[in-house]
Amino acid sequence: MKEYPGGYSLLRVYEGGYMVNFYKTRAEDARRWSSTTRGEYFGLLPDYTLGTFADRNHVVARDFSGLS
Repeated sequence: MKEYPGGYSLLRVYEGGYMVNFYKTRAEDARRWSSTTRGEYFGLLPDYTLGTFADRNHVVARDFSGLS
């Protein structure tokens, strides 16, 4: 939560690959904490952690059949 302002990601792994989905936080305490910690790393954190919608929500096809 602290390192990615305003939300969290879920990683779902399937036989044919994986999917990442980003969700915005809705609780007022979590949103307040995000705004408090946004200035970390000399104020540069928002510049390199915020990405596009596609950066935070995507599907990757992979063959996991060789994993045991």
